[in-house]
Amino acid sequence: MSKSWLLNFIKDEYAKVPKNLSLEVPPDSLGLVLERVEADELWSFVGSKKQRVWIWLGLDALTRQVIAVHLGGRSSEDAKLFWQEVPEPYRSGCDVYTDQWVAYESAIPRDMHYAVKKTPEKPAWLRESTAYCDKELVG
Repeated sequence: MSKSWLLNFIKDEYAKVPKNLSLEVPPDSLGLVLERVEADELWSFVGSKKQRVWIWLGLDALTRQVIAVHLGGRSSEDAKLFWQEVPEPYRSGCDVYTDQWVAYESAIPRDMHYAVKKTPEKPAWLRESTAYCDKELVG
């Protein structure tokens, strides 16, 4: 099997993936699920590490469901293309947590965007959540 065949196969299969990733928001959870999105980007490579491809992911922070994916570069334009992949219910008022990569600033509305520093500890929203049970809190 050749690299070009494999890359074309992957491209063809990716094109078949539904744009909405078969996202289903249960009607009884409206207002509960659509509260917080976590977005991040990571890179992989094709053939050699010089041929980087950036994978932008958006997750529903509570359900951990992947809600958006964009493959491309790491530019502001790619951030905007990623934001367009986020389903409308999430773009209409969720808090969106990202790392401090500047490209997000041009894509996500300021009143929704929270750029946070990556740390090994739990995010502030999780530490402050009354629904979160940590073993230190429970005893």
